[in-house]
Amino acid sequence: MEVGDSKVTHPSPVLKGSGYSTLQFDCPSDCSTNWANEIYTFASMLHMHKQGAQIWSTLWRNDVKVQEINRIDYYHFKYQQVTPVNITIKPGDRISLNCVFNRNPLADTNFGLDSDTEMCMQFISYYPKMNGRGECSYFYSNQSARNFTICNGTQTSYNPSKLDPPGGEFKWFGSPNPTSFVCPFGTPATPSPSPSPNPTPNPTPNPTPNPNDSSESSGLIICLFIGLVFLF
Repeated sequence: MEVGDSKVTHPSPVLKGSGYSTLQFDCPSDCSTNWANEIYTFASMLHMHKQGAQIWSTLWRNDVKVQEINRIDYYHFKYQQVTPVNITIKPGDRISLNCVFNRNPLADTNFGLDSDTEMCMQFISYYPKMNGRGECSYFYSNQSARNFTICNGTQTSYNPSKLDPPGGEFKWFGSPNPTSFVCPFGTPATPSPSPSPNPTPNPTPNPTPNPNDSSESSGLIICLFIGLVFLF
């Protein structure tokens, strides 16, 4: 299933300058309401081009965020990936896709197929197969100068929600956590000092036998034997 600007028709460029530019595309609930059944996702690929900095998608149900589908906080065009997922999407759910772009200081960046232009899209692998193309993507009509949704091959009206505004979930490397942040793994225990190992006593060396000792013992035995002979 294709989500986001899969037709690459977004009319406004990423403006030149410094900092970042953000975009949000929805697969609205009025599209997924027409699905015959819920779908089971098993893979997701998030895609941008060279100016892409961050991208994530979220699942919403009855205007309540259910969970993230996929997220890449530090996107790099040369290191793209397919991420295993295990999420059930029901008829009436909304999928929101957010893209963050680095601005080119020298020129605007248009949307297009070339890698020097930009894209913002997500590909979701799922089952069972829908009838038709299985897409829920953004489309801009130059003829009517309006935004639409391509819902499984049918062009419908497009009304993006404001529940998941771009920038509301940024996670930049090196930024401090809020004071309310709680480590999900608990407070690490303070390590206790290791006990000093007991010194290993030096073994007492066995005395080296003196060869004279055996001679003296032999002589004493001989003398005692001679003395006994004279007594008898």
